[in-house]
Amino acid sequence: MTKNLKIPKIEEVKIEVIQTLIDQLGVAKSAYFFREFMYQKLDYLEIKDKIFGEKTAEEIYDEIKKKREE
Repeated sequence: MTKNLKIPKIEEVKIEVIQTLIDQLGVAKSAYFFREFMYQKLDYLEIKDKIFGEKTAEEIYDEIKKKREE
């Protein structure tokens, strides 16, 4: 069974991520995180592999959907 995945706009994702961090950590901790995070040289592919491993987009989507339903 093939699912059609809707790819969100990057700006929408950025806003949601920022809002989630602020909601969960508060403004001060979020600001500290962003300050530290923004000055780091990051290899997106390395981070992606550590977080998601060999999971497909569909598997990641299903996990997110399941978490939201909890």
